[in-house]
Amino acid sequence: MACSSFSGSTRGIVTSALVGTAGALIGYHIAVLLALGGRIVTSVIAAALGATVVLFGWRMAK
Repeated sequence: MACSSFSGSTRGIVTSALVGTAGALIGYHIAVLLALGGRIVTSVIAAALGATVVLFGWRMAK
């Protein structure tokens, strides 16, 4: 009984990690396209913003 609820939460964590990673890649590539990705700090901030936006959208769509 506890195993099924535990595996469900693990699946949610893995899904969130994958969606966040996809958002980070999208944010990074948008920054590069806008010529903002020249510095590592800017790239990391763009990736974090991309992950945040995509995760927020993912959870709102659920």
